[in-house]
Amino acid sequence: MPFQKQISGGILFLLSHRNDDEGIPSTNLGDESGCWTTAEAVDILLRSVYLPKNRIADLEKMVEFLLKNQISGKGWAMTPERDYVSSMATGHVLVALSCAEDVFCENEELVRKCKKAKAEALDWTRKNANPKGGWGVEPEKESGKETRVISTYYVLKGFFALGFSYNNSKDVRHAIDYLVQIVNKDNGWGGKEGTPSDPANTARVISILLQSGKFEHDDPLVRKGLALILDSRDDWRIDIESYTTKGAPGQVFFHSNTPADVLEALVRCKYHGKETRDLIEFFLTSQEDSDGRWYLCDAFQKDTSISTWSTSEAIGVLDFAQEQYFENLFHKYDHISSRNVKLALFATSIISLLEFLYIIHAYDALSAWWNSLSEGWQQTIIGGTILSIIVGILSSYLFEKMEKLKEKRLKAKKGKDKYSYI
Repeated sequence: MPFQKQISGGILFLLSHRNDDEGIPSTNLGDESGCWTTAEAVDILLRSVYLPKNRIADLEKMVEFLLKNQISGKGWAMTPERDYVSSMATGHVLVALSCAEDVFCENEELVRKCKKAKAEALDWTRKNANPKGGWGVEPEKESGKETRVISTYYVLKGFFALGFSYNNSKDVRHAIDYLVQIVNKDNGWGGKEGTPSDPANTARVISILLQSGKFEHDDPLVRKGLALILDSRDDWRIDIESYTTKGAPGQVFFHSNTPADVLEALVRCKYHGKETRDLIEFFLTSQEDSDGRWYLCDAFQKDTSISTWSTSEAIGVLDFAQEQYFENLFHKYDHISSRNVKLALFATSIISLLEFLYIIHAYDALSAWWNSLSEGWQQTIIGGTILSIIVGILSSYLFEKMEKLKEKRLKAKKGKDKYSYI
């Protein structure tokens, strides 16, 4: 597979730099363990085909870290030292525990703990949803109640991991409908209702809409949001969103790994243009060769104070792109291969039929019937057969030409080749 070296390097970096409590540092090496960073790593690493078999036990210890640091009867804080439940961290952990249940299914005690923790967290999450829809970053605090896209995004990922969707969950429907209602006039989304659109939050909303079961990639709302992302390529930078915590000496900042958010959205939208290829190349070349980590970065700057969750997101989006993007990238070759297989099967069937007819002496009867026809009828049958074959070949050729013309016009309309960098 094309990204094996990079993904494997990132996995080993994360597993080799766990803290003594088995958690993943919250931002950079040496920091306290983060519940959200550990949960994100657990989910991404357990899903990766490149996780070494001899390191699975390390993931089990990381799951135990999460279970041990749940706030009693509720969810999880961003880090164990914080007192308030974070909806973001709780969404992350719900995803991680759901994945862990599948992988460690033979560990009955661990599975029992996961189920209990998920049930309590789900109950807390439902009780702390906002009346209008969505979730604040720390709903138990007055300053953290306001609905934000980033917190709603991660909570919904938790719901999806539990098997909920737009069709079977009123909580999901309420949140999705709210996100649809707060779309800006330019067809994008900002960090919260009423804020200017940015590519990171627009990408998050598009991704979550597609995962909800309500929208398809060709839905007008999704396509318009995708167009905004493509048109704002110059802004695919590191975004910083802050919110003031009442009584705190400063502000809490959320960094957006915009390239990862955008790449996921492009792949989910089945958009396979130059921007998608450029983003993949960006991740492949921005990894640190020395130890396999990814810093939080874009094409213009690098924040070396953040390397843990940025590495997890790089691994996750490359794994996702490898699975989904390349399947579509090589679809035309798969189609040719599939067509060749069908032709081979058809030829084999014809040969088998001819052999069967020979065994039952059908050729003798067919020859007698043919000789009984007049010369005019014989010529009519032969001419009709040849004409049918010619019409079939021409129809197939013209259909393929029309499909290529449609694709060329669509690409020209998108103007996708006007972007050349990230």
